Amino acid sequence: MWPKEGVIELEDGRKIRLIAMYRQDIYANLMEGAPFRESNYYSVLALERAGKSMMDWAVCGKPPAILPTRICKGSGQPWAECDWYQFRGMPETPPKEMGRIWPEWMPGTGTIALFRSDTIKDDPEDGDCSHLMVIWFQKEPVELIEPEALAALRKISWDSLAASWSC
Repeated sequence: MWPKEGVIELEDGRKIRLIAMYRQDIYANLMEGAPFRESNYYSVLALERAGKSMMDWAVCGKPPAILPTRICKGSGQPWAECDWYQFRGMPETPPKEMGRIWPEWMPGTGTIALFRSDTIKDDPEDGDCSHLMVIWFQKEPVELIEPEALAALRKISWDSLAASWSC
């Protein structure tokens, strides 16, 4: 659920505000079968490219923060954590042997969001504000951000990930 005032407070006390958002159905082009880690990898890359084309003006080439996500290995299976989906930056290319071992479903809605906040602490560029592009995946497209993704967003280290921006 999105905060009523439109501001999210991070764990370090910084307040951020959403200024742009784009949503994409991750599996819209999957005609039959199931996705595997390799296809999910390319879905993450496609989402990152879309974010760069829309929001690079604000982040000046800085990579997005990608929130961790859970996977499901088949219908009726529980959503589980997987080290590869813990996204510490852009995910590494999956090893070839991981290509088609078993299906791995990510939550089907990919979100790219641009957030703005005050200046970065000890900013060497002496910017007026700061921006960060964030990518996350969630099950329900009708919610702006699901509780699990919101909890991960609140843990972001803004000062090390955000881009300084001057008017």
